[in-house]
Formats: sequence, structure tokens, C-alpha cells
Amino acid sequence: MFKKFRAALGLSIATAMSLGSLVIQPQVAQAATFDPKADYSVNFNGSNAYGESVGAVIPTTGDYTVEAWVYNSSASDAMREIIAQGDDVNSFYMGDIWGGTRVAGANELPPIKKQQWFHIAVTHGSNGSVVWVNGQAIAKSYGLGNPGDYNLNIGRQFLAYGEFWKGKIDEVKIWNVDRTNMVASDMNTYGGGMFGTGLVAYYDFNTPTQNQDGTFTIPDLSSAAGLHPITLYNVTANDFVDVAEKVDWGTDNRDALVTFPRPYLNAQGGWTSPSGYISYKALVVGGGGGGGAWIGGGGAGGGFNESAETTLTSGEKFTVSVGMGGSGAAYRDGNYNRYGVYNTGKNGYPTNFNGTILSMGGGKGGSYADFDQYTDVLAGSGANGGGASGSDQDINGSGPSVNATGGNSTAVGGFKGGNQVFPWSGLLPAAGGAGAGGAGGDASSDGRTAGNGGPGVLSTITNIKYAGGGGGGLHGTLDVTDPGVPGSAVDGGGAGAGPTQVGQGEVIATSAVANTGGGGGGAGMNGNLTSIGGDGASGVVILRLKAAAIAAQTTINACDGSTTLNGVKVAAAHPKIFYIDSGDDQKMDANYLAYRVTSTTARSDLWVEVSGFTGGSVTLANNADSAQPLGTVTAGGTNAAYFLAKASEETSKAQAHVVKVYDRKPGSGGAIPLFTCNFGFSSVAETIKASSNKVDSITTATVSSIGTTFTITVTGDSGTIGAGNSTDGRLLWLSPASRSSWPTQAMRLEDAVITTYSDSARSTVLKTYTNTLALNTAAGITTHTRQYYKAVYTFRVIGNAPSIASVSPSAMISSGSQVKHVQFDTIPTAASAKVNLVAPTETVTVTSSASKTTEVKDNGTTVITYSVKLSNSGSKEAEIDEVHDHGDEDEDESYVAGSTKKDGKSHKDGEKDDNDEKDYTFSGPIKVPAKGSTTIEYKVEVKTCKVGEKYSYEHKSEAKEGGSHDDEDEDHDGHDDDGDGDGDGEDDHDEHGTHIGSSKTTDSHVEAKGNCGETKQEVKVTNVVQAPVVMTGTAVPVGIDTATIYGSIDPQSVAGLPLKFSYSTSPSLVGATTVNLAASTAVSAPYMVKSALTGLTANTRYYYRLTVVNTGNVSISGAIYHFDTLEAPGVPTATTQPVSNILNTDRGALFTGSVTAARVAGGAKVRFEWATDGGNGACTGLGTVANSGNLKNGSADAILTNAGATDMTFRATGLTASAKYCVRVVALHGSGFTTRVEGAWVAWTQAPKTAQSITWTAQMPPLPAGGSTTVNAMATSSLAVSYSSNDTAVCTVNASTGAVAAVANSGVCSITATQEGNDTFYAALPKTISFDIVPPVVATETLPRGEYRAGYTATTLEATGGNGTYSNWSLVGSLPGGLSLSASGELTGTPTAAGVFNFAVTVVSNGVTSVPRNLTIVIESAPLTVTADDVSVTFGDAVPNIGYQINGFRGQDSTVNVAPVCVTNYQVGDAANATGKMTSCNDAWDPNYVFTYVSGELSIGKFSIVVRANDAAKQNLSNGTNRPDPTFEYTVTPLPGGQTVANALPNGVTFTRAAGESAGTYAITPNASSVGSNYSVTYVDGTLTVQNPQIVPALTATDFSVTFGETLGASLAGLAKDGNTDVAGTWVFSYVDADGNTQTVTSSSELPAGLYTITAEFTPTDGSTYYGPVSTVMNVTVAKKVVTITSDELEKLVDTLDPDLTYAVTGFLPGDSADELGQITVTRTPGEVPGTYDVTTGGGSSPNYTVAHVKATFFITKLTIVPVVNTDGSNSRQVSITCQGAKPGSTITLTVGGVTIATFTVAANGTCPTTKVSVPDTVPNGPQTIEAAGLFPSGAALTDSKPVLFVAPPANNGGNNGGGNNNGGGVVTPSKLKVTKTFSGFAEGSPHLTKAMKASIKAWVLANPKLTRLTCTGFTMGKTVLADDDKLSWNRAFFACQYVKSVKPTIKLVWVKGKQETVLGDPIRRVELTLSNY
Repeated sequence: MFKKFRAALGLSIATAMSLGSLVIQPQVAQAATFDPKADYSVNFNGSNAYGESVGAVIPTTGDYTVEAWVYNSSASDAMREIIAQGDDVNSFYMGDIWGGTRVAGANELPPIKKQQWFHIAVTHGSNGSVVWVNGQAIAKSYGLGNPGDYNLNIGRQFLAYGEFWKGKIDEVKIWNVDRTNMVASDMNTYGGGMFGTGLVAYYDFNTPTQNQDGTFTIPDLSSAAGLHPITLYNVTANDFVDVAEKVDWGTDNRDALVTFPRPYLNAQGGWTSPSGYISYKALVVGGGGGGGAWIGGGGAGGGFNESAETTLTSGEKFTVSVGMGGSGAAYRDGNYNRYGVYNTGKNGYPTNFNGTILSMGGGKGGSYADFDQYTDVLAGSGANGGGASGSDQDINGSGPSVNATGGNSTAVGGFKGGNQVFPWSGLLPAAGGAGAGGAGGDASSDGRTAGNGGPGVLSTITNIKYAGGGGGGLHGTLDVTDPGVPGSAVDGGGAGAGPTQVGQGEVIATSAVANTGGGGGGAGMNGNLTSIGGDGASGVVILRLKAAAIAAQTTINACDGSTTLNGVKVAAAHPKIFYIDSGDDQKMDANYLAYRVTSTTARSDLWVEVSGFTGGSVTLANNADSAQPLGTVTAGGTNAAYFLAKASEETSKAQAHVVKVYDRKPGSGGAIPLFTCNFGFSSVAETIKASSNKVDSITTATVSSIGTTFTITVTGDSGTIGAGNSTDGRLLWLSPASRSSWPTQAMRLEDAVITTYSDSARSTVLKTYTNTLALNTAAGITTHTRQYYKAVYTFRVIGNAPSIASVSPSAMISSGSQVKHVQFDTIPTAASAKVNLVAPTETVTVTSSASKTTEVKDNGTTVITYSVKLSNSGSKEAEIDEVHDHGDEDEDESYVAGSTKKDGKSHKDGEKDDNDEKDYTFSGPIKVPAKGSTTIEYKVEVKTCKVGEKYSYEHKSEAKEGGSHDDEDEDHDGHDDDGDGDGDGEDDHDEHGTHIGSSKTTDSHVEAKGNCGETKQEVKVTNVVQAPVVMTGTAVPVGIDTATIYGSIDPQSVAGLPLKFSYSTSPSLVGATTVNLAASTAVSAPYMVKSALTGLTANTRYYYRLTVVNTGNVSISGAIYHFDTLEAPGVPTATTQPVSNILNTDRGALFTGSVTAARVAGGAKVRFEWATDGGNGACTGLGTVANSGNLKNGSADAILTNAGATDMTFRATGLTASAKYCVRVVALHGSGFTTRVEGAWVAWTQAPKTAQSITWTAQMPPLPAGGSTTVNAMATSSLAVSYSSNDTAVCTVNASTGAVAAVANSGVCSITATQEGNDTFYAALPKTISFDIVPPVVATETLPRGEYRAGYTATTLEATGGNGTYSNWSLVGSLPGGLSLSASGELTGTPTAAGVFNFAVTVVSNGVTSVPRNLTIVIESAPLTVTADDVSVTFGDAVPNIGYQINGFRGQDSTVNVAPVCVTNYQVGDAANATGKMTSCNDAWDPNYVFTYVSGELSIGKFSIVVRANDAAKQNLSNGTNRPDPTFEYTVTPLPGGQTVANALPNGVTFTRAAGESAGTYAITPNASSVGSNYSVTYVDGTLTVQNPQIVPALTATDFSVTFGETLGASLAGLAKDGNTDVAGTWVFSYVDADGNTQTVTSSSELPAGLYTITAEFTPTDGSTYYGPVSTVMNVTVAKKVVTITSDELEKLVDTLDPDLTYAVTGFLPGDSADELGQITVTRTPGEVPGTYDVTTGGGSSPNYTVAHVKATFFITKLTIVPVVNTDGSNSRQVSITCQGAKPGSTITLTVGGVTIATFTVAANGTCPTTKVSVPDTVPNGPQTIEAAGLFPSGAALTDSKPVLFVAPPANNGGNNGGGNNNGGGVVTPSKLKVTKTFSGFAEGSPHLTKAMKASIKAWVLANPKLTRLTCTGFTMGKTVLADDDKLSWNRAFFACQYVKSVKPTIKLVWVKGKQETVLGDPIRRVELTLSNY
């Protein structure tokens, strides 16, 4: 886990009125915040970062221990310090110097390895100073003492010598005790409170606090006081690195790997499992052993364990302890800086997972020593054994050469280290350490080759091998004439080392690879110089977490939020009807859809996809992306995805689509479908604009760069909301865009927040809706009330857009049965109807780092790290969707699953294609900060090329959505082109041409070419934040209620950032007041701001700071400063307190007043004023005011100057009894103390009488039952007191004398005293005194125990209470037999029965008998001994009955009530002579005895059996074949129950028989090689009889064929012969199917098509003469059956849609159908010209059928009917008829208006004879429908789009018959033919024509292709009345015309004024819709 921080340091400039100078104060922009759950270490930069205390921390005297966890990141061996304190004289330091451990007094110790975590400690005490690495003592520092009294430094040398640590430091602990015995055991433990006493300082770095100057304070956690905090300097928030576990997500975003690379410290109770995973599998590897030195053996690999799949619960806690590797041995020439056996390597540490899986550490490698004080070090034993090292001397240095043995394994399944045969030649090789997968290699006997390390074990979790052993070292000669071969290592182990050149001073073996558990290599030596063995590797714990399975979805439900699957549910947040406005003016054809997705668990990469649109009208608009990201969804949270959809036309047909939710982007390699639902619009409906529903304003934030966001804010009100239809109910649907032209590829809607208000000012919120667009009944719109709303839409710029994009939001409401939408032109500012957006800019650019790092691994591979930098020059944070890495089709390129890194964290992998093309998509969001950058690192792993091979890398970029392209190809041929000496062929110039074209994708293309160079890639993204540096300045000047505060932001800040001051009296600015400032201006110097604050409170501390709102709405603040307002001149305060001590004895009262005089010039004097109250307590109508005069201090007036309140008092006397008064306190101040400050009046009533009270003269003791006493009480008034008893049943009292007599034997006697008062005194409160009536009580509670028939201890009972004298003890109940109770209370006797006896006793005192006391006597049972008898049995015998003896009866007893039950532990089947078998008794019972049992013995003898060989027989064959002997069997004497022959004869019985195969008898002799220990055996022979031989018949079977569907028939037969004689018997036929099962067939069987091998098996009837069964085979072929697919003959009219193409299938067997054939296609020859076309079928296959296809003809027919016009232009009432493409021979009959006008036959070429046909007079005039029967081959008539013929009357030249324009009824001959159609009858309530009218108009237009004119008459802005009085508004009629215009686009629109009539005084017009062809 890594935490991202935002922190910037810098200077702020603030003016300060201090001698006119300018004060510059360093500030921090914003204090960093830290994750409380993280485990941080601090990364020190090696140049100037360090921590320092104030004062000494390491004790300057006495014992101490210093320890820390460190990680060395340095690439060099320069001097680096970890912890230091002191000076040059008295110092402590530890660190790394010149590659070795550095500690004061011991400078040259083994090195602290790089890139690994190590624990280092120094203990100082009576044993000297010891240096520890990883819990192992490695050296002793003789000169180390106590440091001086100086500050402690962490990460830096003392006195700032410029030596700084480069790397991480964690868990620093300092003690004042020597912890020699606890370093190893406690180094993995976390937490200061866990270590007992002596902890002086503890720094875990987990809770840093950032200071105003940018430094960080680290608390001391050793105690609650925390006496030694440290300050970190030159450290940033990003240097706090979380070092806990790492998580790698799998390629399918499901399973995860959790790696614990270092000792996990369990401060928070261990590691907590994440949610979403159901099981885990654990890899646990122990630490490897260290390698030996001089002739050093290799260290062993650590233990290896993998758990089974184990159930996992979310939130489950696990403890993890990762074992460190053992330190390698070290030897240096002479006796320099040694500690003990310093050249001893160390065993590895165990790794423990949750206390259930323990992998031990590996054993150390052996070492050799040649000094008298050192012994040879044997190889260590651990999980696996270390390698051996021999010696040539014993401890005294004079012994002979000896061989050495490798260390053993102490773990089950572990392996032994290699052995060494000591040659004592010029070379001395050591053995290799064992690995977890095999033993270590032996050193060669020839003395030249050291042993190799043993292999590791392959993990099934990571596919990596772990815990390989280290290779052995090699001691060489001084001249190195033969370097020999040191041991090699694999699987994480370190290689051994030996000298390779003359004079080589150091031989250092290779350390094992970190976190593999590998063993360190052993080291040799050149002479007696330096030899250092390799360190063992730390272990590791890796968990593979298995994610919960994705449930398959079997039922697809509606998107209504009612169904949850895989933790996801979806609900549509838009209406169920799609609303449009298809008019020209403000055409609205699009709306945004919203889908709310709720997840039960937190998810970071959910996507929503919409697809499968059906219905023909609604689709996605303008190439909108079909998939949208949801971003991060919290557990239980909801996000929404938005899609812009459009509708092409109104329709009542349902419009449906499918919604799917994916984990990861759909189409990517790891995308997983989680949920699918269907949504359907019930229809697409037109809306009406209405002024009542309007938009008040539309405002748009500035659109800046790609990747940033902007908002569109719409305010308006709905008007009155109607009930709506049943589908949507009351509806308010808002959409940020209503036109399909909205640039969806550039602007992506990400958020919608709608707030409704109850008032037009939008001040009172009704409700806020998130992630929704539709507010309907379901969303809470349950009222008709007008809704004032504000909708805020957030868009992200995702690509290039047109230079101008217009915003046209829409708002729709239900209004009765229809929906109204906003009328855009009613917006107050016309221009705001379309808010234009400026085209976005591209501020994010991609550059390639020219630098690269190259690392050559031990295995020969090369790792090259490239960097791609995304830079943002804009003022807003940009967010990139994804980065794409595209490889070529090279099979050598591959990726490592789980290798992706983002922001330093493990990240899920991107998509991987299944083909050869290697694609990797790095999923976003990738955020690039304003004025900042984000870096992506690519690591490419390249295998080493062989000689002559080449490889090259080609880095390409690909920018989608536009942009430039820059590719550079570089040759990498393995030569040292770059001059860096590595020959890696990697040039040092830029090899990246990567750039960005939009926020959609950024591609960095890496190709690997050639015949070597397989690559692996990982990606890491690092954000570099360059936020503005904000500085809070000083407040100058500060007044009583005013102050001016200052601040500044750095000169790098961009213009336009909002600034504000916040101030409050709270140190944390809780409830702060905000002062908004003018936006920042980009300048070259710090931008200064100030604010004058007024209305402040005097003498008050205020806190304030400056804040800037940066890109992405991120607030960055300066430090919090404060100022104190000045004190105002003081005014006294006066508060009157309640009146007290009101008495009538002096008719007085005590007044009290509280007065303050803070800052009052000259102080204040005090007096009281009072008067009678005429207001009955209201202090109104006061009488004459009296006063006390100024209160005195002695003889002078008291003057108060206090800052706090002072209580002043005055007692007034001579007041009137029972009168009502008011009093107040008055403070006088100012000149002459004449200014008054008056307290409030306080009322009181003067007391009329004196109170009195009663006091009892003495407390009463308890009163014995039956006794008497006297009580006495007195009143303070001295008046007589009266007495009464509260309960006369308990006691009585004399009212005047107080004499009391007890009545009851027990209880509480309560006596009350009263005094009624007189004219002077009030009645006194009654007083009661109570005391107990005490009866006698038996005090004895327990009695001594007795024993059966033993004398009871005499006991006297005791009593209390009463008068103390007791007699007449009596018994209630019965005593145990033999005991008695005397009258004086003595209990004596001898009990005659055991048991528990309950009874009660009473006693008498003062004539009163006590309550019975219940007592218990326990009489214990006497002891008896029961002894079981000894018994003997034979093996297998039943369990015998066991007898017994009893001793210890008392008195005359000789039996017990229940006799004992005696048993034995012998069981049937117990072994003969078995030991430990016994008899025992139990369960005896007698109430007077307790039993002791003594066991007996039981012996078992062997069981005798007889083994008899069974008789047997066999029969050889006539062909000379001798059959083998049958399996001989035997019979055994019946065995004991539960026993088998295997028990008696473990190896069974073998047989031998007499030789011979001729007919006759032979002896069978049994024998058993082994007899069970419980048995003895006797053997008996059997007899084998050899019979006369059998004849083998000859078989014949013939191959044959059938067709699928036929039975096998008589051909399924065979023939058996004995020479020429048929052999009688039975046949069975079978075959083996594809599943390996044997299937039997008969002559009536039918088989699927195919080739079968049939086995024919024959069994002779005469089994004694003939041998059987015997078999042969036959081949049977089942051929496929033919089926025919015939296309159907079809037809259509020209310019119409094709009918469905169909076909028929024939030839199937009953029960089979076309489903057998699978997919069948049917197509026709393309073309739409009248004529004939082929219809063909294709496809279809079946294992049992062969398919034949037959084509058919498709006819396209054109029928033309044209009216014939006379030469004079008149109508001839004739029509010309032609046709094309008809079926030859068809007979066509034409009817017009129901009258047949022609019948003709189609010619062979598909045409009809051209003919003129007269239209009979019986055909009515006007438009008539033409019917054409027989036109199609099916003989069907026209059923759709029937032509219409306008029939005109014939020419008539009649005369003028009547005047006017009628011309006597004759027809005026027109100049040309006119075809006209008029429509009317518009329906009320519909904005368009009725469906019937639409169909009629459409048919008429299609029938008149020359239609040129549309006339819409009779329209008016007012009411319009039709002939049938239906009302039709102007806009409805207009839409009717628009409909017709859309049917025939070439029609002209002409407005014609109609005849005006007057009806009821309103202007009306007739309405008609006329279409003409002229």
C-alpha cells in the first residue's frame, strides 16, 4: 500500500508593520495527511535528508541497545550513516562504509546488502559491545563506549560531517539496557508498549506531523510522555513509503497475489483479508542459510511449503513473520575485529504464516579455521542442510586432514547438504548447500570442483522456483595457477567463489536473491587474506487470493433495480417513453439515458455497455461510445453511466436495448460480464412546446483542455406537473443535450445533480437527486406543484470537438395525457438558448526520456527501464482514460501477469489478445496534475542473445483521436555502439516517439524483433504534482475589533485560481468565516493578497489561513496563523443574586451581588438598593427605594479593580414580615463614581414566622423481643413534643412520656415526634427514630462431618439475639441414626448410616422461641477395596468373565448393595503375548462405603490353524497348447472373530506341485513364508487333475454395408467349423463407441452413419469338447442418407421490400427435422429491376445426412396503369396497362372501384400485352383503388400499397343549362389532366393525422409519382372549425402538412387564404389538405 500526498514547500511574503521592514516567512502550502492504517518507513535521499532530536537519546552512561530496520538503496559503496550521536571523542555511530558495516570501534564488518531489508543492532553492556545483523551476532566492537551528550541523528553522521544515508529506515528503538538475549527474538515485533522496561525512544514513522516550515515531527512512542521526538529535515511527504504487503492483481482482475517481502509487523493485529475473495493458497518460504568462509560450504535453502486451497472470510486476521536470511561467514587476516567464531555463517530464520504453516530456515554452510582459538564450523542443519567444509587441523592446530559431512535436514522431506572429501591438494573445494528440492552437491574428490547448490522447488502459485542452495567455495593457491570451479547455484541461491587472480585480497561469494529463501554461496580464500560468504536470502510469504466466482445469469430481467447478481444491480434513471419534437423549429431528437449501478462491494473499474437496439427508431446518437466507465464505486454506493440516444421518428412500437455491466472495459482481455438487463421504451412520442414549462438560464463553465471537466448549469421551472400516463406517471425529465448532433466523442457526461426547490428564488431545497435524469412518481414527484429546479451536469472533455459546439438542454413534464417540453425561445436572453462552447485545447503532451537504466541479472537477462512522461501545461488537472502498449506479431514477446505498477502500487493488468499480436492497455484514470506531469515506467526484460544473433527494439507511438506521430527505429545488434562498455546494444539517445493525441488513448509501442530477445514488461506510473505554493502571512495591524491579514502564492501559479481567507476563533478553523478574494494573476513575483477584517471581538485570539482552489477543485492551504485583538476599555458588570438568610428574628435578609471591574479606570464602588414590590414578584410599582450606601472596606468605600467576578453582600434588617420586596446591586464608576451600572431587580418575600426543628436526644439500641424502653426528643422552640408509633403491631409508645413496649417478636419499631408550633414558630417538621425488635437466633450455621460407624465429634450449638440467655434447645426433624441433641444444645453419638441429613433446631430467650435454623450433617462413607482376579486366554478367545475380592467391611457388614462390575482391556484380536493387558473392576455401590479398585493381570496364548491345499483341475487344448495351471487355493481352519487370512498368513500361501502335463493327478503342496505372530500352522497337501484336451473351432465373419435408417439385417452373422463340421453355439456382436463403451448390436439394430469394427464372439454349446468363447471381427459401413433443401418460388412488386426467403426440406427419417442440419442460409441474386432471379440455399450439415440443394425463381413484377388523355386534353376514361417481370402464363384480372376492366395472360418473357382498356361507366368518378388478382404466381391479389386511379367523367359538350359557371351541367374541359386529393377529418387531441389518414395519404402519394404541390388551407392562429365541428389548432394542422411534406419531399408548401366565415363572432376558417399533381 502506498499513499499519495499533495504537499508543496516554498516561501510566502507578508507585510508586517515592524519598523517598516518586510518580513519573509517560510510556509507550507498544505499539511500532508497520512493513512492511519499504513506502515511507513522514511526514504532518506543520501544528500541532505536527516532526523535530529533535541538532546541526547542514547544513554551517555551505562548499558544501552540501539536497533533499526534499514534498506540500502545506494548504488555505490560511499560512506553512509544510519544512526549517530556524539563527537569525535565520545561517539556512537553505525552505518555502511566502503561496502561494509560501520560501527564505532569496529569499522570493517560484513556489508549491508543493497536492495534488501536488514535488521541491524548494537548492544552495549558487561559483555562488551556486540554488532548484530538480522538477529545474529557478527562482530564485537572493543572500543565502543557511551556517546557524548549530543543530539541524536538518524540518517546522518554526528556533527553534520556530510555523511548521509541513502535508503529507507524504519522501527528505530533505543534502550537503556543490554538486550543481548532479546535482539533475535524481538526484532520482528512491532510496537513500543510490548517490550517491557528499558525502552528510551521508539520511532515507527507511522504518525508524522507536518510543521509550518515544511519539516516533519516524529513522536517518541516509548511512553505516553514521549520525551524524545525527532524532527525530519529535507524530507517530503512522498518520502514516507508504505512498506507493508504488496498486492498484484491478476490478468482477469479476479485472483490476486499478496506478497509479504519483509518481516510483517503486527501493530494493528495482523494483516486483514480484503473483501471479494473466497479462499487462499499460501506460499511460505523460510530464510536461507549463510554461506561459509575460507573453505566455505554453501548455505542451504529455506524450508518450502504451499498450503492447500483454504476458505477465506472477508476481514479475517492473519499474522505473518518472514524469516531473514542467515549472515554469511567472514574471515579476515589476523585477529582483527573478531567476535567469537566470527567466520561462522548463520542459519536462516523460520517463516511463520498465521501459526499454521511454518517453514524453517536453511542451515548455514560449513566454515574452516586455522587458528588455535577457533574450531572448524560444521555445516548447519535446518529445513535443509548446509554444505560441508573440511579441515586439515583440529582445535589445537595439529590434527590430520579429515573429510566433512554436510548438514542434515531437521524437517520432514528436507534434504542434506553436500559432503566434502578433503584432498589437501593445491585446491580445496567445499560442498554445496541443499535446496528445498534436492540435496547439495558434493565437492569433487579430485579437489578441483566445489559442490553445486541443491535445486529449489517450483511454486504452483507464482511459477517461480524458491529456496535453492548456495554453491560451495573454493580455496585456491597463492599463484592461482588453477582457479578450479566454484559451486554454482539456481533458484535464488548464491554462487560460490574462489580466487581468480594473483594477489586477490578478497574473495566474496554471491548472496542469495532477496525473498527467495535461497542459501548464500560459500567463499574460498587466496592465502590468508579475506573471505566473505554470501548471505542467505530472506524468506517470503505469498498468498494467492481466489476471487468469488462470477455467477452465470440465466434470466434477463428489466433494468429496474430489483435484481442483484454478482453484487451489482442496475436501475434506469430515465422515463419509459422516449420523447421528441420533430418540428423544424428547435427540433429535439435526442435525450441522455441514465443507468444507475449499485455495487455491494467497492469496485474501481466498472463499465456499462448498451447495445442491441431494436424497434427501428431509438439508437445511440452521433457515434456515441456504447461503453462508459463508472469510475470508483464505494461499497454500497451508486454511480451512473450516461448515453446520448436519438429517435428517428415517432412510433408506437416498443424500442428496446440491452444493458450490461462489466468488470473492466468491454472487449478487453480481462473484461468480465457481471450483470445484464433489458430496457424498453414503450414508444417514441412527440411532445409539445409550452411556455408554462421554461428554462430560466443556461450557464457553461469554460471548456479548457482535453482530459479536464466542465459543468453546464440549467435553472428553470416545470410549470404545473400533470398526472401523466401510467408508464411514467408524474414526470420531469431533464437532459443536458436534446440534439443528436451533440459531440459525444468529445464531451462525455459523467455526473448529473438535480435539485428541486419550493420557491422561485431557489432558497428552500425540496430534494436533491444524484445520478438521475428523470424525476417521476417513482423518484418522489407525487404532487402537481410546480417544481423549480437547478440541474448541474459535469462533462469530461475526452477528444477533439468542432470549433463551436452548442448546448441545447431540454426539460419535459407530463401534462395530462401528453408531455410538454421547454420552449427555448422563451429564455430571457435569446442567445442563451444555445450556449456555444469553445473547442478544447490539448495541454497534455507525451515526451520520452532520453535516459534509461540497464541492469544485467545473474541469469544473464538484461532489464531495461524506459520512462514516458505525460506533461500538462494547462491550469486544470487532466485525466487520461488509458495508455496503450502495442507490440508486433512477434512470438518472442510476452508479458508477465501481475507486473503492472501504478503510482507505486500493484495494479490490475490490462487486456491481452489471444493472437500473436501482444496488446497491453494500462487502464486509467491516469491523472496528470495542472502544471505537472505523470511518469510511466516500462521495464523490458530481454534474454541474452546467442553468438551471431541480433535483436532490436522499435519504439512507436500511436495517438488516437488525432495528433502527430514520431517514430524512431534503433539498431541493437549486441555491439557496444554507445560506448558504455556493456555491449548491450542499447544506445543512449531517445528511443521513444510517444505522444498523446487526446484523452482517449496514449500508445507507447514496444516491439521485439529478431530470433532472440523475449521480453517481459511492467508499467509503473508516478505523479509529479506541481501545485501552487500557498503562504499565509502576518496580520498587521491588529486593533480592538479589526485586523488586516496577508498571504501570497508563488510566481509559478497560473492566473484565474480562486483565492480565499478563512478565519475563526477555533484553532482548527471549525465554523470559519470565508472571505473570497479576486482570482489570482500570473506574475513573475509572489502574488500578494490581503483582507481587512472588521466586526471582531476584542481581546480574542483568531486563527486564519489562505487557501487557493487548484485544478480539479483541489484546495491547497497555507499554514494556520493567529493574532490577538486588543482589549477594549473596561465597563463594570453587575449581577444581582437571589436573596438568602431571610429571618423574622431580626426581620432581616442577606443581599448578594456579583460585580466585575476588569480594565475599569479607577475601579468601581458597590451598593445595594431595595424597595417594596407592588407587582407581586414582578418588581413593578416599587415603593420608596432604600440603599445600603457604598459598601465599605473597613471605614473607607470598597473599590473593586478585579478582572473576575466578586460577590458583594449586605444584610438589611427591620423589614416588614411577610412583605414582598425587590433588591438590586449597583456598580458605580467613572469620574466621582457617578456612572451607574445596575443589576437586575430580584424579588423576595420576607419571612413572617420563625422556623423550628426537632432533635432526638439519643439513638436507640435494638430492643429485645418482649422488652421495653423510653425515647426522648426536643424542639428548638422548647415547646413540648408528642410521640406516636408508626406501627402499633410492632411496638407502642406513650404520647407524652415516650415509654415504648415491644409487641411483635421481630421487626422495626418507628416512633415519630411532632411539634405543632404557635404564633411565633412554624410547625416543626416531624422527626422519626427507628430501632430493631431483636428475637433470639440460632447462630450455628455449619456442623462437622462424620463417618459411617465412627464416633461423631461432640459439638455445642450457639445462639445470638434476645436478652443473651438461652435454654430449651429443640429439634425439628430427625438426626442421623445414632446421634442425639441435649436441651443445652450438645450434639453427640455414633452414626449408623452414611449420607446427607437435613434438620432444624430452635432455642428460647426471654420467653421467645427463635425461628428454626436449618442445619446439615454429612456422614461420609467408609473405604472398601475391590481387587480383580488374574485371567489367561488364547488369541481370539471371547472376553472372559472377571471375578473379584472385597476387603474393609465395618461392623457386621459382608455385602454391598450393588456388586462391582469387572472387565478387562483385552479385546478379541489382541496379539498373543501382548503386554499391558489387565483386569479391573468398577461401578460398585453402597450408600455407606466408598470404593478403591485394584487391577489384575491377563495373558494371551497363540491360536493354532490348519492350512489345506484345495483340489484343482485343468484341461489343455487339442492344438498342443498347455493351459496354465489354475490359481491354486487353500482352506484355513476357521479363524477367531474379526480375523482374516491376511492376519494369520501376511504373505499368503505359495504352492508347489508335482511336474507333468499328461492326463493324470499331481500333488499340490502349500507353504506360508510368513506366519502371524498370533498363530501356529499345520499344512495338508491337495490334488491337481489334468483332463483330456479341448478343440478350438474356426470362425468366419463377412464385411457388409447399409444406409442410415436401415437395420443391420441378416448380414450380421458368423460361421463356426470343426474341419467340415459346423459347431453349434451362440453368437454375440458388439463394437466400442467413441466414449470407450462396448455396445451390443443385433440384426434389428440401426446405427448412425460411420464405419464400425464389429466383434463377433462365439460360445460353443458343447463346452466340454470345444473351447470357447472365441471371436473374430467384421467391418460394417453405415452410409449417410440424402436430404433435399428446395428454395420456395417467391415474388414481389418492384420498389417494395423482399418477402422472407423460405425453403422446404425433405428426406428426413421420422423423428428427425431440419434442426439436424444446423445453420441454413437462403439468398437470392441481387437486383431490383423487374425480372427473374435465382433463390439458392446453402449450409447445413449432419453426421447422418448428405444435403442436396435445389434453387427456385424470384419474380420482381412491375405493373403500370396510366390514364389515357385525348388529344384535346380531355379524359378518355381509358387506361394503358403494361407489366414486367410477371410469371409467364399467369392470368391477371384488373378491377377498378370493384368493376372488372381487363383480363389478360402474361407472355413467356414475363410481360403483359400493352393494351388500352376502357373504364366502364359503372366505375364511380373520383379516386378509385385498383385491384390486380393473379398478378403473383400464388394467385394472390394486391394486399399492400394498392394503386389509386382518379376516374374523371367523360367529355360532355352539353349547352349552358343554368347560368353561372356551371355551363349547363356540362364539363369544362381542362387544359391538362388534374389529379387532386383533399383530406379532412382531423381528430381532436392529436398533434398529427390519425393512423387511417396517414395510410390513405401515403397510398395516394405513392400512386401519383408526379405529385408536385401541397396546399394546406384554412389555418389560423385562432380556433379552427371543421365541418364536423372537430377543433384543430394551428400548430396541429401545421404538423399535418409537415407530415405530408415528409412523405413526399419534393412537394412545395403553399399557404392559401381560404374563405372567411363568421360563426359566433369568431374568425374561423375551413380546414382542408389538398394534394395535386400540378
